[in-house]
Parts: sequence; C-alpha cells; structure tokens
Amino acid sequence: MTVWAEPDVEAKPARHTLAAWIYVGVGATIAAVVPWGLALNSVPVSSSGIRASLFIAMGGMGQILSRRIGLDILPTGFRMPLLAIVVSGACMAAYLVWIDAFVFRSALAPVYVAFIHTESLPTRLLYHELRSFNEGIVFQLFFGSMLTWFIGLGLRNDDRIAPSAYWIGLALGHFLNVCFNVFAIPGHPMTPQALAYDTFRYAAPGALWVYLYRRHGLTSALAANATTHLFLQPLLGILVT
Repeated sequence: MTVWAEPDVEAKPARHTLAAWIYVGVGATIAAVVPWGLALNSVPVSSSGIRASLFIAMGGMGQILSRRIGLDILPTGFRMPLLAIVVSGACMAAYLVWIDAFVFRSALAPVYVAFIHTESLPTRLLYHELRSFNEGIVFQLFFGSMLTWFIGLGLRNDDRIAPSAYWIGLALGHFLNVCFNVFAIPGHPMTPQALAYDTFRYAAPGALWVYLYRRHGLTSALAANATTHLFLQPLLGILVT
C-alpha cells in the first residue's frame, strides 16, 4: 500500500472524473460571483479570483482523493435514482419543517426568521441551492474525502481502509461544515437550547448526506440536498410565523 493507492479499489469510468470537474467548475463560478460561494462564512475572502482558485484547488484534490479511496461521484446502487433522491429530499424537508416550525420555533435566530419573511421564495431558493452545492463540494468532496483518506492510513483491515474510516472521515467533514458556517459565526448563541437546536437541525441532514455519498455517490448527496430545499423553503415561508 502507498499513500496514494488503495489495493482493490475499482477504477472509476472517465465519466466520474468528468462529472467531478464539472461540479468543481460550477462551484468555482459560484464562488467567484458571490461572497458566500466558498461555503466558508467565517473565513471571508474578498477577492473573487482567490475564492475561485481556492475552490478549484480543494475540489480538484477532493476528486483525486475520492477516486483513490473508492468513493463514487455519479449515482450508484439505486434501482430508481431519481425517485430515491426525491423521496430522500422530501423526507428530510418534512423533518426540518418539524424542527424549525414546531419543535424549536422559539429558538430560531431572529435574522433567520427575518430572512424567511422578507426575502422572496426565488431568492431564498437561489441562496440555499447555490450554497448547499458549494458546501457539498468543499465539505464532502474535499474535506470528507481527505479526512477519510488520512484516517484510513492508520485505520485499516487487511491492508485496506476500514469501513469505519469512511464513516468517521465523512462525518467529520460535515462537522467542519457546521463549525465553519454555524458555530464560528460571530454572535451565534451557545445556550443549551441553541446547542440542542443545532444538534437536531444539522445532525440528521449530515447523516443523510454522509450515507448517500458513501453508499450512492456524491451526486446523490448533492441532489438530495438540493431537493430538500425545493420542498423546505416554500413550507417554511408558510409555517414559520
């Protein structure tokens, strides 16, 4: 075993690499156009060129590492991928509506509630769809794949990356997302109620994205996340009063 090659990892068709680079290119364009496109809210970068360059570097390294450790980019393992993705997104949206509109309504940040009430549905959809896409590239493809590879250097079964290394690495990638984009934002409350909300609000979606990336490919995770907002945002506009 070398640090770059895993034994018995099946070579991916060229279309997987092509899809990954298309995603990286789209994400870099988003990062260049909008400040939050880098998906690192607590580390603002004013230069659009630097944001795009960082995104290409992270996305490129992520797709190399994902290929080395055997993670898929295109959907895999579903008999009906589109149906599975739509059902996953709808179920996650229902859960998040339950959390935001009912269980933790009193814990919602005023700025979040104001965003729902003052911004139009198309604006909210555009914001969340673009941001969720780039977060998927940064924190799943790059950080998740990198952490899995790194953890797999020491956590091995029969000279292969242990299955647990994938789950730990991808879960840590999502935890970094929450740290950068939730906990590190100035003024974010750290009260017991706020921490309980953050746990229920972000742990379940993270678990689903991790599962989808590991078992069914990055595209499945990205598409399910996007589908979630298609259901979620209209419902929040109605139910969060």
